[in-house]
Amino acid sequence: MVIRGGTNYGRVGVGTNSPGSQLDVFDNTDIISAGDDIAFKAYEQLALTNTVNRAVATVIHAEEGTTTIGSEITVDSYNTVNTNKQMVGVFTGIRGTDVSGYVSDAIGYRAFVDYSDNYAIRKYGIQALVGHATPSNTANTYGGYFAAQSAYGNNYGGYFVASASTGNEYGVYASAPSQCTGTSPSITCSGAAGYFSGDMYATGLYGSSDLRLKDQINTVNDANAILSQMECKQFVFKTQAYPQMNLPQGSHYGFIAQDVEAILPGLVRNFTQPAIYDSIGQVITSEVDFKAVNYVEFVPLLVAAVKEQKNIIDSLINALQNPTPIINPQNQQKVTLSNVSSIILNQKDPNPFTESTRITYQIPEDVREAKIIFTNSSGSIINTVIINERGTGELEVYSSDLSKGFYNYTLVCDGKVIATKKMVKQ
Repeated sequence: MVIRGGTNYGRVGVGTNSPGSQLDVFDNTDIISAGDDIAFKAYEQLALTNTVNRAVATVIHAEEGTTTIGSEITVDSYNTVNTNKQMVGVFTGIRGTDVSGYVSDAIGYRAFVDYSDNYAIRKYGIQALVGHATPSNTANTYGGYFAAQSAYGNNYGGYFVASASTGNEYGVYASAPSQCTGTSPSITCSGAAGYFSGDMYATGLYGSSDLRLKDQINTVNDANAILSQMECKQFVFKTQAYPQMNLPQGSHYGFIAQDVEAILPGLVRNFTQPAIYDSIGQVITSEVDFKAVNYVEFVPLLVAAVKEQKNIIDSLINALQNPTPIINPQNQQKVTLSNVSSIILNQKDPNPFTESTRITYQIPEDVREAKIIFTNSSGSIINTVIINERGTGELEVYSSDLSKGFYNYTLVCDGKVIATKKMVKQ
């Protein structure tokens, strides 16, 4: 031990003749037996019957300066022999043999920040920064790694609570800039504010939908035509082929991302399940590239489709209640359709058509009333044709004044809808 006064301000050195701080402990000797080689150790023990005092092994206090640091811990390693090793800046452990339930909280590390004058702009209980300008391998970097592995009770990898009388309160706030590149239908996202490998539960879920955040707003038309192309599938995930992804078990219903991408490419993104490495940077499980679907945005499409169907149903009900007869004694009739806005339908012979198309039908003799109702995609009736003759007939439809788009026509017999077909005006 060396105690130096004068210009050295009474610095104490243990294992060094040149203490660089008030207390400088330097240990460069190796112990012979197995175990930990410890440079400094503090130990405080109170009586088991002491119910008044706290047992504090070390108190560190710092004041003022350009940066005030209570404790700075640096771990260096220049060794090239022991390649499979860990470097730990702070290691805390809790031990105890008390099984009587007297311990309420066992805390490995507690950080407390109290800045009553409110001059601190940002306050962090723990701030962790991990990085390397020129990494020698591609292993993952974690700002924080939390694991709960108790054999008893509940296990939480992280438990976060925000509680304050004023200001915003977020238990977890995660932020990441958009890492999506490319253009639809090949948009790849190499990052996200949150990535959860497993099920997620929330008592409430909201997404940004404020008018002030949006631009280029347009009304969705022909939602039925879009959704009619979708194929719902029943499937199970390949849990054994991709165990690192924690895919859900059992049978599920949904869409195939590649199918959605062909119809609604904007709802599909390419993501990557990161690779998993061991302690020396060797790959344990390789990364997995996969496609993900934004199921939430199907909800407004379903709402639009329901509204379209309601308009069609309302128009058909109105047509049944208030028919518009067109008297024509011939089995072969002609009707001219005209409208201003474009709509959706589908039919053959020919279909699509430009000037005219033919609709053939067969009406049994016992049918008292038959009619064909033409509607647009919004459900508005543009014409109703009364079919007076029975048997096989043909209706020739002219469309010189009909705008391009899709249209529907419905055969109604004795007040019942028999079938609805579509035709396309080019």
